[in-house]
Amino acid sequence: MTTMVKYRCFRTCIGLLGIMCLFTACAANSSGNASAPTTAADIIARANAAALHDAAFHFSLTQFRFSGTGVVTTQPHRVAFTLDPLNGATDSQQEVIDSTSIYIKSPGASAWSTVSNDPASGILGNPDLPNYAELQDVTLRGSETIDGVATWHLQAKVPSAIKTTTQTQEIWIRQDSFFPEQIIAHIASTGGAFVGAYDTKINFTTWNAGVTIALPTKVVSTATPSPTPPPGPFSGQPTYTNPLTADLHDGWSTLHNQYESCQFASDGYHLQTALTYGGFCENPRLYGTNFALQVQMTFLQGSLSDEGGVNFRGVGVDGDASYQFGVNADGRYFLAWCAASNCSHVLAAGVATNFNQGLHKANLLGVVAQGTSLAIYLNHHLLQKVTDSHFQHGSVALTSGPNNDQIPNEVLYQDFQEWIY
Repeated sequence: MTTMVKYRCFRTCIGLLGIMCLFTACAANSSGNASAPTTAADIIARANAAALHDAAFHFSLTQFRFSGTGVVTTQPHRVAFTLDPLNGATDSQQEVIDSTSIYIKSPGASAWSTVSNDPASGILGNPDLPNYAELQDVTLRGSETIDGVATWHLQAKVPSAIKTTTQTQEIWIRQDSFFPEQIIAHIASTGGAFVGAYDTKINFTTWNAGVTIALPTKVVSTATPSPTPPPGPFSGQPTYTNPLTADLHDGWSTLHNQYESCQFASDGYHLQTALTYGGFCENPRLYGTNFALQVQMTFLQGSLSDEGGVNFRGVGVDGDASYQFGVNADGRYFLAWCAASNCSHVLAAGVATNFNQGLHKANLLGVVAQGTSLAIYLNHHLLQKVTDSHFQHGSVALTSGPNNDQIPNEVLYQDFQEWIY
């Protein structure tokens, strides 16, 4: 989030990245207000000429329950924002984005992590980064007052690098300065790892206040794993174990069609998915309430934005209502609850500094579910622990999710273990 979605979030920067480029187009010479514009083209021309150097904003993402505050600069072109704390936490996640990198400081972390900024990777249906010149079919909806300010309301389509993703933007341009007052991006995806729709809403609060954004200096590479201490929840004799190197006829799916494949081989359990599809290989016999489980995951084919993971406490058709612990090949992770295969309800997300990044690198995923307490682990390190009561029991599934429409996805799983409490 198969998913489906995920934090995919965490790319909160989806809408925000679009705004970055929107501002890039704004950083030109001011044209003044010689006459009132009468068409969408006139307003776009004035907005392009407005001398916007920096701005502050509030933002929110529907479906993902994310909100926060941030700033943007045009020279250099950067965005920095802080998410409001999730699930009653006292700490919050911070991100800084420039043209090449995304810096993330997860709740409780002492240092920043970094991943490549690849807007065409398709995380969460991420669209192309638009600017005013790239807006298509721009229409003037009228003159409206937003927060007591007279604005021009425009609507436009935004081109996307992902075939299954579409985006439209509503933009409210101030009539006094032609700076943006409010933007709502409507994003929808009909395939790939995210299926569904959500909105990103940005309200701007200050303009040209002299804001600057410095890149973090205390950065931990996501490619170098930290030492792993002995696992507490994953010790002792497992209740169930399967190396996943052959079909033991104990419940694991052997589905194979043109869209997805769940197949055993001598090296493990291979999940393959076609372009724009997600893979979901369930074992309905692994039906439990309180348990710990772990499985080794290796990306064999795809891009750094591709995803694998574990669904647990799955109910409904093929377990499509469940919790999902998803991990991208670049080290981003999330925990979400899913309804009708839509896993946009994110409970926790971040970037794992102890992740072995890239293809053909093994990582050990772990989940501990006990009552309403849910904990996710990577390479025996606790990532985050949350409380949620949506699902009390259900089945287990392994997943794969291609986040682009260029390369099919293949994930290898090995050595599945489960401890029943």
